[in-house]
Amino acid sequence: MNTQNHDHDVLLDEAVRSLRDAPVDEQSLAGALADTRQALHEAMRAEAGGAGSRTVAYSKWRQIMSNRMTKFAIAAAVVIAFVGLGSWLKLSNGKSGIAFADVLRNVQSAHSVQFKGVTTVQVPGLGVQTITSETIIVEEPNRMRQTISPSGTGMPGGMVMIWDLREGRCLTLDPQNKRATVMEMSNMPPEQKAGNLLEQFRQLSGTAGTPIGEKEIAGRMTKGFKVVAGPMEMLIWADTQTRLPVQIEATMKFGMLPAGSTTETDFVWDQEVDESLVSLTPPAGYELGQTIKLNLGPATEQEVIDALKTLAELNGGKFPASLSLDFKSLSGFMKKSKSLKNLKTSQGDPAQLKEFEATMVQLTTAITRAWIFISDPKNGEDFRYAGKDVSVGQAGTPVFWYQPKDSATYRVIDADLTVRDVLPADLPTVPSTPLRPKTGAAEAQPPQQ
Repeated sequence: MNTQNHDHDVLLDEAVRSLRDAPVDEQSLAGALADTRQALHEAMRAEAGGAGSRTVAYSKWRQIMSNRMTKFAIAAAVVIAFVGLGSWLKLSNGKSGIAFADVLRNVQSAHSVQFKGVTTVQVPGLGVQTITSETIIVEEPNRMRQTISPSGTGMPGGMVMIWDLREGRCLTLDPQNKRATVMEMSNMPPEQKAGNLLEQFRQLSGTAGTPIGEKEIAGRMTKGFKVVAGPMEMLIWADTQTRLPVQIEATMKFGMLPAGSTTETDFVWDQEVDESLVSLTPPAGYELGQTIKLNLGPATEQEVIDALKTLAELNGGKFPASLSLDFKSLSGFMKKSKSLKNLKTSQGDPAQLKEFEATMVQLTTAITRAWIFISDPKNGEDFRYAGKDVSVGQAGTPVFWYQPKDSATYRVIDADLTVRDVLPADLPTVPSTPLRPKTGAAEAQPPQQ
């Protein structure tokens, strides 16, 4: 069979199918005819050799602090907080044409993908941050490498994170200081293990994308599809010839996490990847630091208590002025903490450096786990903090309280870290700060005192 004639037959069949499936109204018919003209135009382009490149896209945001001594801790906090985003895989089934199913089939057939991304995220206490990244994903082994560029992050040398979500491991590399950190993630929800692009697209149905029109991107005619799933909205622009995405624009706002938007471009499909780029073994010349163990299971009330205890211990025996994920507040807390000051002044000693990093991980993960609990409406509402300058150990002095879901009483945590149940009429009358709205999920930025 003549290959060219076969290709033309395929194009003709697609055009006829588009006409047949379109609703019989003037606007839809005009669109179908436009699709037919485009298909014929693409056939001529294909004969001329303009085959186009295979591409793919993936959306994800990252919070990065500029202080090189805290970025491992922040990375750990991001991993823990990110667990909530797995819910976006439970996608709604909007109405769509066969074109999205074609795109989906092509994406699902890929074994590797590379792309660039620009993410804009509102970081509490730091304002709007722009982060550039490069991502490599390979199907086997199921690995993802993300290189965070120093441009715009205030982070000399950038950061590299290599993920194996099936195994629950992540290797973080600090190229400037030649240091490596391993994160081991336990209790990871099943949907979170499908956290890279290739796995995520395998969760989609052919009807998940709603057509949104056409536009030209980098000299290529594309057709757009919108996929909405909970906090995530993606606009997927696919090359009308290759039926593969060439650009994805994503926006997301989820509970306590900062609102963000991402655009991915420059996609390359099925290019061979050097195995060393996705290895979980630190490269030669890197010093392996601590192994951070992260619990990604549901947060508990006990973890709120643990966070209060950690903060008080690092604050000279007093609870901090606020219980916040605001990076500016955290930085201020770290500057005031005598324990952290003493460790930081001894960073010339490798042992002291490791202790400082371990303390930073403990601090950041503790408060992040607490906020995961606070932010989940399933755990209750009317969360309030009243611990400013209260000394740890004072029995009967409230520092934190909330009303569990469907409960007639409140849970009150006192300064001696014991918990009691009280009726609404008996709630503490001391000054307090609401941590999130009384009804609904937490806002992206916890309120400040």
